[in-house]
Amino acid sequence: KTFHQILSLCKEEKIDLLLIAGDLFDDVKVSSELLGEVRDAFCTIPECVVAIAAGNHDAATPDSPYMLEGFWPENVILFTTQPECKVLPELGVRLIGGGFTGSYCYQSMLRKLPAIDDDLINIAVMHGDLVSDNARSDYNAVTQRMIQTSGLDYLALGHIHKRTEVLKSGNTYYAYSGCPEGQGFDETGDKGVYIGTVEKGYC
Repeated sequence: KTFHQILSLCKEEKIDLLLIAGDLFDDVKVSSELLGEVRDAFCTIPECVVAIAAGNHDAATPDSPYMLEGFWPENVILFTTQPECKVLPELGVRLIGGGFTGSYCYQSMLRKLPAIDDDLINIAVMHGDLVSDNARSDYNAVTQRMIQTSGLDYLALGHIHKRTEVLKSGNTYYAYSGCPEGQGFDETGDKGVYIGTVEKGYC
């Protein structure tokens, strides 16, 4: 129900780009009924580009639903490996994404970003663990320094279930939207998604 409400919001607000920063599914094993429902739902918002980065729970393993050739509708972009980019000329956006290929990601994807295009709005979506500058993580370490030097205009992060405010490091805005619905009785408080506008130097 929550998933369908989010897509309805995309219609109502005329959203150009829906960013899903990993763990859309709880596991790589997804029933064909659920997969079909999700695919058909994405087809109801053909004017909205849906960018999905594989997370640690729904990693892009060989048996992942993200690897089904010809299954996903044209408006869905899947990021299933190290950072790659897709230019969306109609939006003036250079979209960058990286996906987990297993349960862990020991090397930081932010260190491997493709070159930034200063003429476009550079937006990235990925699953990652925000840690201090000298710390490491098994879940794609992301540090303030990496964000600051990334050159991105906005970085959408997933993995942490609790949302952050929209923050800024250097000239890059970033946020965890958190999970749109609590995954247990310990995950309380306001839940939802972020809706916003990103421009050069503005979020």
